[in-house]
Amino acid sequence: MTTLPIDDVPVSCPTWADIAGKAHLYKTARLRSTGEYVSIIGVRRYADGLELVTPAFLVRPINGTPETRTTEELCDFGL
Repeated sequence: MTTLPIDDVPVSCPTWADIAGKAHLYKTARLRSTGEYVSIIGVRRYADGLELVTPAFLVRPINGTPETRTTEELCDFGL
C-alpha cells in the first residue's frame, strides 16, 4: 500500500507485480488525485520508443484526451 500526499486516508493500490498477468482485463479505475473515474484503454509498455521500467495504463478521462498513468496514480480498478 502506498500513501500519497493527496490521500486523506491510506489507499490500497496494486503494484505492477500484483496485476501483471491480468492488467489487460481492467476497464475502469479512479484517479487518486481527483477521484474521477476513467476508462482504461490499454497498457503502455513503451514511451518515446523506449521500454518503460514499469508498464503504465493508457486512460481516457470522461471529458479529455488519453493520458498515461502509473498504477500508483490509480485505485479502485474495475473489470
